[in-house]
Amino acid sequence: EGKWHLPLGAEGCRAEARHREYSPSDEVAIYKGRTNELRLKAGGVIEGVVVDEHGAGVSPVMVAIESFTAASHPESAPPPSGRAKSFDGQNGAFTLDKLAPGRYVLTASAEGRPPAHSAPVEVDSGRTVRGVKIDLPKGSRLTGRVVDAASKRPVAGAVVSLDSVTQSQANAIKPVQTDDGGAFTLDGAPPGPFSIRVAHVAYRTKIVPGLTSGSSAGIDVELAPRGDGGVATEMAG
Repeated sequence: EGKWHLPLGAEGCRAEARHREYSPSDEVAIYKGRTNELRLKAGGVIEGVVVDEHGAGVSPVMVAIESFTAASHPESAPPPSGRAKSFDGQNGAFTLDKLAPGRYVLTASAEGRPPAHSAPVEVDSGRTVRGVKIDLPKGSRLTGRVVDAASKRPVAGAVVSLDSVTQSQANAIKPVQTDDGGAFTLDGAPPGPFSIRVAHVAYRTKIVPGLTSGSSAGIDVELAPRGDGGVATEMAG
């Protein structure tokens, strides 16, 4: 019901309410026996469009909040949800509402198109920011082969995915598995540099950084057996 309680020692202090879907309330002096109502203000809105390399709208597309810095008291501001929202308008349009005031960076992704970030967007209480554009070019094809580091035999069933391209959930590039020959094809790799993560239950997970679209000719990844205990992940390069 929106009710709150503070100890009597707070009487005479100034209180403020915050919520991730609203702008903060004004500070109000609170006293025993009063209603002590804190009114949250309407949040801001971001309206924009996601376009491809030709300037045409991308649909369907996922959009999420990559990072957020509160306009005031950033250390106490609840972080907004980074959960990706799907938009299927033909022109690639998107709207994010109920946003607390502050600076936002958004991430967009679509099938075959790796995550891309927007420029910083300043959001004010109760206002709509229009005209935000996120360029989302089509990704390239990355091919390669995963082998056992000792025997050089192919490793089937290894999972290959983009690594740390976004902190949000706006990543439409799904992981792929190696075939019986250890080969894999990952569609939607970014221009670079980027990293891939290669994982298999019987081997140490390996992160291979510094890749670019020029790596499409094929790369070889060697996995070391996991063994009993010890290091579970290793990085190459």
